[in-house]
Amino acid sequence: MKLGEIIKSYISEHDISVREFARKSNLSNTYISNIVNGSDKNPSLDVLGKIAKAMGLSSQQLFDCLDGEQAFAINQKAIQRIPLYTSISCGTGLFVDDQVEDYIAIPDKYIKPGRDYFANTASGDSMIGKGIKDGDVLVFEKTNIIENGEIGAFCVGESEAVCKTFRKLPSGIILLESANEAYQPIEVDLTDECFRVIGKYKFKFSIEQ
Repeated sequence: MKLGEIIKSYISEHDISVREFARKSNLSNTYISNIVNGSDKNPSLDVLGKIAKAMGLSSQQLFDCLDGEQAFAINQKAIQRIPLYTSISCGTGLFVDDQVEDYIAIPDKYIKPGRDYFANTASGDSMIGKGIKDGDVLVFEKTNIIENGEIGAFCVGESEAVCKTFRKLPSGIILLESANEAYQPIEVDLTDECFRVIGKYKFKFSIEQ
């Protein structure tokens, strides 16, 4: 669906006027009307955030509802480029420059100043229960600290980095859990010098809009 169609559906379901929705989203009545009738085909990502908030959604949740034809205007002065890695060396947990596949542009409002980020393409369906699909581009904040129940990027043994949910049991055992019953959790051997937390999952760019 286009953004205008989603707004129109929301207005109808909640029995409110375009003017009321415009007030909720802190945007002008004319501007919302233009989006609804298709006159404004390229709203900005800032507008997306305001509309999502008015609907009680996160920007990512609303973004995931849009189809691939919806375009957005981006303020080139308000974006940062972060590296998209093909793989990460699990023997050292290092990010190797020649493994950078591309760079992706992220609006400043979605990341925190002073933090480092990287992206990795999801492979397989092990995290499908968390809405992460094969081919999605996942954005992580670089860190070696992660809380129980959070999704992160981990180096385990000599294999490539994996995206899993971190779980520390009362016994002290650490499990890296999938979000698909077809996959067993990975039990971490804490004596394995190759185990590292390398990032905390922040958001994704979905292959399906």
